[in-house]
Amino acid sequence: MNQSNRIIINVLVTFGRMALTVGAGIAITRIVLDQLGTVDYGIFLLLGASVGFLALLGHALVASAQRHLAFELGRGDASSQRQLFTTILALFVMMALGIYIVGQALAPLILSILDIPPERTNAAWWVYQLTLISVAAHFVVAPFQAAFMARQAMVQEAILALASSYLTLAAAIWVLRGADADLLITWSLLVVGISMTLLGVKVFVALIRFPECRARWSAFHKPLIPELLSFAGWSLLGRMEYEIRVRISQFLLNINFGPRINASLGIGSQLSSYQTAFSNAFNRAVSPALTTIRGRDDGRNFLKLLYSGEKLSLLLSILFGMPVIILVEPIMKLWLTEVPEYAPTFARFLIIAGLIQLARSGHYNAVLAAGNIGRFTIIMTIGVLLPVLIAAVAFPLGAPPTALAVLFAVFALLSTLVEVAVACRLLKLRYRDWISKTVLPVAVAIVPAALLGLLVATLFETTLNYAIAFCLTFWGVGLIVALCFSLTSEEKQRLSQPIKVLLRRVRPTK
Repeated sequence: MNQSNRIIINVLVTFGRMALTVGAGIAITRIVLDQLGTVDYGIFLLLGASVGFLALLGHALVASAQRHLAFELGRGDASSQRQLFTTILALFVMMALGIYIVGQALAPLILSILDIPPERTNAAWWVYQLTLISVAAHFVVAPFQAAFMARQAMVQEAILALASSYLTLAAAIWVLRGADADLLITWSLLVVGISMTLLGVKVFVALIRFPECRARWSAFHKPLIPELLSFAGWSLLGRMEYEIRVRISQFLLNINFGPRINASLGIGSQLSSYQTAFSNAFNRAVSPALTTIRGRDDGRNFLKLLYSGEKLSLLLSILFGMPVIILVEPIMKLWLTEVPEYAPTFARFLIIAGLIQLARSGHYNAVLAAGNIGRFTIIMTIGVLLPVLIAAVAFPLGAPPTALAVLFAVFALLSTLVEVAVACRLLKLRYRDWISKTVLPVAVAIVPAALLGLLVATLFETTLNYAIAFCLTFWGVGLIVALCFSLTSEEKQRLSQPIKVLLRRVRPTK
């Protein structure tokens, strides 16, 4: 299968996966929020955010491992691939032990700082312990996850993700509702148990399918560690963008407004994360492909994939995200029995911030493939650190909790403009090419579609009719204009090629 077809099929698989997992996630949130209540659900999210800080280096090392594995796959050296994977696995096992020890040492401090009702202290301790075990296990399995991504094995990844979502949904329906024990502890046990089981399955599949994952400790190559850690150090800084937005925000809001507001941010962030997951469908397929092409030193196709992937990712994400932004209140009322205060506003502005940042996704993937991510990640981190610092000053002065989400959206725009300029300088690209090949083609399709959608929707009074009118008009006009004016003839041909191949396979022979 050629690279273009593989990318398109992987994107379609990821979209299908997300459509199914989002449905399960929506149902899970509704059930768990109803059963646990706002306070316990807020504690569950808060402790997950607390322990999640310890996984920061792990996420950065996964990015480093994925990048280096994909690069070696592009070079085609099987011996180097196994040597690299063995070294990565040894590094992650040591990190898992270190994370567990540090997590246990920090437990009394973290649990004493957080605003947790006294009667829930014991349950909070158990949730913390279970989450810490899960984080350590994910560290050990992370190199196998990196191999899935470097190999662009999206189908297997999708199957495991679907299994995780629907097993968790089954647990919420049949176990949580009938549990006699503490529901918060029971739910944490279920989530960690399902996660650990599927991690074992992932390792088993990787060992069978990917030869480089069959580690030989004799292949351990110590000189690779500084290179991996150097790239991981910058990836860690880049990862702080997400961690600051989600985890530090939870701390900041908890300290100023109590645990109930954590549930509001959690619900808003979850709806935003579904949008982000759809948006990342292209990035998950394009990023390893860009790195592999870089490893082959194919500059022409590297640039084509950069701009096409960036444009299509942004275009499709706005087509999915705009209706959610416009209709977030009725969506949440349909989704939840009780909508936490401020949750719709959190969701709306977090989605807007995520869509803005997608406008530079291709340039970020290209910088990642080149391995020169230092200055780029500094700008990314500053872009989310400043809103948190401003909010930390503004909250005691009377600013509402949603001010943080608004600040994230504003600084997402500013940092994106700077990040693209930095990427263009690093990769020797032209800033005006980003405007002409990404921003303008998307704007040509989205702006008239949104305006016409709102105009048509105002003709209807009921919420349901308003929503249907906006969505049909927005999607119809947006897709037609995109096909006519936003996509090049080569892009349309590449998008249609896998469909033609599929039709030829299913067409009955005469």
